[in-house]
Amino acid sequence: MMARLLSSSRAGRIMGAIAVAVMLLVCGAIAARSGTTSQPSTPTALLTSSHHCEAAELKTFVDKSAARRTTDGTWLPIDVVNMWKEECVLRGYVPVTGVATAGGQDARAAHASGSAATVILGQFYTAHIWVLIANAHAAGCRQLTASGLRVGMPATTGHIWISYPFTACAGTGQAMLSIRPVMQGLANPAVFP
Repeated sequence: MMARLLSSSRAGRIMGAIAVAVMLLVCGAIAARSGTTSQPSTPTALLTSSHHCEAAELKTFVDKSAARRTTDGTWLPIDVVNMWKEECVLRGYVPVTGVATAGGQDARAAHASGSAATVILGQFYTAHIWVLIANAHAAGCRQLTASGLRVGMPATTGHIWISYPFTACAGTGQAMLSIRPVMQGLANPAVFP
């Protein structure tokens, strides 16, 4: 009976110690989280929503599954994911250029209609840009045979290369490539344009 009482008493002390340890861990985690927010460990953590998205901080790819064909050509979405640990900003039109194969001339995308917006991307958040690849196969059209797309970031230097072979063919007064302003989230062809 005495042994059983000691065991119960000891078990109570152990449970009490565990409860205190858990409370200390929770409080410590909250304090640590607060500390890292107010006192960043590195200067780069001081970035705010005024920080322009840099090419090196982003993952960019063509979302072929969301592409949409129209009478003007193929609207192709380029998704942009912020891989940086802080948020960054994309504003307006992202410069996109079709890079010609050997011997050809590159074609920079013209601005299509759409109001320029400001998109703030938190870590792992996505935005997208619609690019129109013209396919007007009229006689004497200007043709671009491209190996891919070069995507720049507004207000910064550097670019991202996307391997995506295509042919664009534009008639008189029509651009080979056109772009819409950057938009929040993944591209959705069901709500485009």
